[in-house]
Amino acid sequence: MVYTHSKCKVLFGILVLSIILFLAMAWPRSSDHTISWKHNQPGLIQINAHLNTSKTKKKQSYGLNPDKNRSNATANARTQQGVTKQGTSTKFKRKAVVIFSAMRTGSTFFGEFFNRNPEIYYLFEPLHGLSEMNMANTRKLLLGDLLRCDYRIAPKIYSHGCGGWINCKSNICFAARSQFLLRNSKLCSDTSNKCNEYFDPRKLAKICLQSSYTAIKIVRMNSLGEFEELMTEPNIDLKVIQLVRDPRAVVLSQLKMEHSSNLTEYAENLCTFYHENFLYTKACIMSMYNKSNHENKAYKCNDTVKHLWKGRFLRLSHEYVSEQPVDALRTVEKFVGINHNSEVETWLRKNTHQSTKVIKLNKAGMPQNFFGTSRDSKQVLTKWRKQDFAVIDGIQNVCRSAMTELGYIAINTDAQLGNLSLSTYNFEKLLILPNNFRT
Repeated sequence: MVYTHSKCKVLFGILVLSIILFLAMAWPRSSDHTISWKHNQPGLIQINAHLNTSKTKKKQSYGLNPDKNRSNATANARTQQGVTKQGTSTKFKRKAVVIFSAMRTGSTFFGEFFNRNPEIYYLFEPLHGLSEMNMANTRKLLLGDLLRCDYRIAPKIYSHGCGGWINCKSNICFAARSQFLLRNSKLCSDTSNKCNEYFDPRKLAKICLQSSYTAIKIVRMNSLGEFEELMTEPNIDLKVIQLVRDPRAVVLSQLKMEHSSNLTEYAENLCTFYHENFLYTKACIMSMYNKSNHENKAYKCNDTVKHLWKGRFLRLSHEYVSEQPVDALRTVEKFVGINHNSEVETWLRKNTHQSTKVIKLNKAGMPQNFFGTSRDSKQVLTKWRKQDFAVIDGIQNVCRSAMTELGYIAINTDAQLGNLSLSTYNFEKLLILPNNFRT
C-alpha cells in the first residue's frame, strides 16, 4: 500500500507539472506593439502603437514621431518586403530611383521614362506642398516611406503640410501621371486632377508593391546630401538621377510661370542650388569615379559617405535628353537596371517631334501644354535664344560660375545669340556616369 501510495503521488506530480508546462506554452503572448487602423474619414488613418515600455516620445516637427514608436508602426510592412526586425534584408531591397532637379528643367518629360514603363510605380511630385525650409526632415521622412511603398504616415504628414491629405491626393494622379495606378487600379480612372474616390493608404501600398521599382520625381529638395540617410536604409536600393538644364532657359521659364520680372532673384536661387550641389558632387561622388583629385574645402566627405554613392548617381542634362532621347533612355535603363521597353521607346519617339507652330493658350495666357510631356525637343533647346541679349547676359552675369562648372558656354554677343549652329553646352562635362559605365 505504501509503495502504491507513493507511486500515485509521483504520477500525480508529473501530471500537474505537464499541465503547467502545457498552459505556459499555449497561453497567448502579448505583443509589445499592436497596430490599429482607424478611419476618421475616407482616406485618413491613425496609427496607434500601444507601448508597454516608456511613454516618453521624441518630438518631431508636425507632431510626427519617427522613433521607436514609428519604427514599430512600419515593422509589419517592412517584414512583408523581406526585412527582418533587425533591419537586415532577408529577400530583397525595394529598388527605387529619385529624379532630383529644379523646377522647369524638363523633369516632367524626363519622368515619363519611368512612368511609361509597366514595371515601375511612378509618383509625380509627392513632396508638393512641403517646400518650406523647416520641413526638410519631414520631406525625407515622407520620401523614405513612399520609396518603400509605406503609406501609413503619409496622410498625417500631408494633413500638416499642405491642407490635408484630401487636398494633396491629386499629387498621386496629377494630370493622370501615374500610369501604374491607371493600369492597376480605379483610383485614377478619370483624366482630371481629381480622383474619383479618397485614397486608402493600404490600397496604395498594395498597388505599389505589385511593381518592381518605385520612381519619384522631386523638385523640392535642396541638396544631394539629403539622400545620405536614405542611402543607408537597409531595405531600399536607392539610385539618384540629377537632371540639370541651361540656367538661361530655366530662369526664363520660371519667370514666365510665376509672372515675375525679378530675373536676378530667380537666377541667384537657381545657380546657388546648382553650385552647391556641384561642390557636393565633386567632393562626395566624383571622387569615387576618379574624376576629381582636388580637395574641396566646402565639402569634406569621409570614405563612408563616398562609398554610399558608389554606382548610385547619374547626372544627365535636359539637352542630352532632348537631342538624343533614345540614347538617354538606354543610359537610364542601364543605370537603374531595368530591361529595355519597346513601348517606352515608341512613346518617346512619338512625343519628341511634336510641332510647336500652333500654340493654344489657356485663360492665364500660358500654353495649355506648359506642363505637358509632348514637345519638339530640339526646338525647345533653342527657344531661350529668341530673347534679347541684355536679358540673357543678365542671367549669365549671375550664373557664370555655375554655368562653367556644369559645362554651359556663355554667349558674348547678340550675333552669337542668334547663331543657332553655335553650341552652348559641353556634353562631356554635363554627363556624369559611374565608373566603367558604357551605354
